[in-house]
Amino acid sequence: MEVVYEPTSVGNSQATLTITSSQAGEYSFLLKGTALLPQPQGPIIIKAGETKHIIFRNVFPTPILYSFQVDNTLFNLPKQSEVIRPGKEFRIPVGLDGNITKSPVTGKLVVTAVRAQSSARTIRKGPSNVISDTTSLSSSSSSSSPQQQQSSFIDSTITEKGEGFQWVYYLRGVTA
Repeated sequence: MEVVYEPTSVGNSQATLTITSSQAGEYSFLLKGTALLPQPQGPIIIKAGETKHIIFRNVFPTPILYSFQVDNTLFNLPKQSEVIRPGKEFRIPVGLDGNITKSPVTGKLVVTAVRAQSSARTIRKGPSNVISDTTSLSSSSSSSSPQQQQSSFIDSTITEKGEGFQWVYYLRGVTA
């Protein structure tokens, strides 16, 4: 029997696994796990003029809007954000300028969980028994600019919804 631990929040967690058999009886096992903050990964080697896809998975139980940023303009991102469904993977395309003359070129890709997407179901009881679904993005104060909102998420305390979590991928660009 294989047990997979897929945490959705940082910290310690525990559960009890109970296995019952008509012949062997009942067995209980205490399961403990510790989830740490995401650790930097890489370096990811990208050749000049090429695009590499970095596989990223939403580990949270809700859809999350993620932003993608690189700190070196020689690396490019065709897409700066994406809403990724729970448990699903997304291939982040990262390209390297084809005109680099010296190697290596280094940089960082930072993936940030910007905000959780929540879904609410409202059930109205009455003669029509209407059930309506509404989906909305939770948001921060609309009085600040998108850049200010972004930095406030980065600087904020990490929440259980995943907002503020960051993943860092070190990039290394080389001539072809």
